[in-house]
Amino acid sequence: VAPRPDQKVEPAPIPTKPVPAPAPEPEPPPSPPSGSPGGAGELAIGTGEGGEGQLARLPQLKNLNDLGAILKRFYPDKARAEGREAVVVLDIHIGTDGKINGVDLVQSADPDFNDAAIRVARLLRFSPAFAGGSPVAVKMRQAIQFKLER
Repeated sequence: VAPRPDQKVEPAPIPTKPVPAPAPEPEPPPSPPSGSPGGAGELAIGTGEGGEGQLARLPQLKNLNDLGAILKRFYPDKARAEGREAVVVLDIHIGTDGKINGVDLVQSADPDFNDAAIRVARLLRFSPAFAGGSPVAVKMRQAIQFKLER
């Protein structure tokens, strides 16, 4: 609104002491992680259930160099003899210490490959995932591929 020509306008007084900035809102405390599979504090990675955006660091596979030997060791003998290959999809539950707390079958190949994939997953070693500077339990979807050497 503009003042009328005959109206006198005075500027607002300048405050004599600084106005304090509003205090930042405190972050809500993190929910306590659960060590059990599917627990309340477990975040999901690669499962379509969210979680990736909340993590500061994803779990890292620590024994990647051993993975080929582990897969070869657990390749089902009958399937190898028949020349069969497969992919089994698992949900791997990783605790706050990076250890495997559980494995769930998501996509089956056949019982021999399923059992072998679960055994392979239980031998994997991870660094823990982190959210908000603290280690958290996560559920990570992982495909285990059994492929014959040619």
